[in-house]
Amino acid sequence: YIIPPLFIGTFFRPSFNTRTGRFIRKNMGKDFDLHLCYKRIEISAAEKRTGLTDKLLLIRHPLETVGEECNGFLFQEKQEELILILPSYGFTSRFIVEMGRPEAEVVEDIAHKWLSVIKVFREKFPHWRIVWKLHPATRYDKVWQSITARLQRECPEKEVLSPEEQASRWTIKSKMVVSDVSTVLWWASFLKSKLTISLDIFGYPGGADMKDYEGICYFNSVDRLREACSNNFADATRKKCPTNDIDNLTSFLAKRTEKLEYAANVSSRNHLLF
Repeated sequence: YIIPPLFIGTFFRPSFNTRTGRFIRKNMGKDFDLHLCYKRIEISAAEKRTGLTDKLLLIRHPLETVGEECNGFLFQEKQEELILILPSYGFTSRFIVEMGRPEAEVVEDIAHKWLSVIKVFREKFPHWRIVWKLHPATRYDKVWQSITARLQRECPEKEVLSPEEQASRWTIKSKMVVSDVSTVLWWASFLKSKLTISLDIFGYPGGADMKDYEGICYFNSVDRLREACSNNFADATRKKCPTNDIDNLTSFLAKRTEKLEYAANVSSRNHLLF
């Protein structure tokens, strides 16, 4: 409240509180000319948030067009039969601090559920590597370190990476990317060769947030995950990403520039005629 007036001479009044989901003011449309989105569900969310439709546009993510070329240059990794597991950070502290659950109980609960998931993958994909990587912020987190230690005792063949490892690099190496609601799933969902899985089995608030995202398989039980693995994910909730006929940012800007130039030329001619 204090810093914005001191530095820019006015109060900061955002249109939307991203933490609570509450609308602060409804005339959000005046703040922008166009709102560009990469997924259809993001268009729907923006419509609810702004009440606008004519300013919302779907474009293709760069990962769909030049992702393979760029990632090959950056990481020089080949895809393997590898299952990458990337738990999100922050939910355990909410259980313990806000809900008052004992730390040992939270460790046991989350570890047990991840063990059930890993068991499914070991049964259905016996020759695949299973790799576990925590969020970088968990490096000194006692709860997540305890969960990881428990998993390592129960599944010593599972590989554990340093939290400092690049998630994007290991995503490129993997065939399957598994998490709860990590944003890595959103990123990986644009890579056509990846199978991305969101697990809503931990009781996390917002655990179903990725249920309707194109390109992401969503499961709210281990049994459904097991069934999908048995059916090679034929029945999984995995919608298609934007099709090839949708503009990427470059083609969109080129077309928009062309329209603006045409409108400017028409206006200039009309002015001369007048």
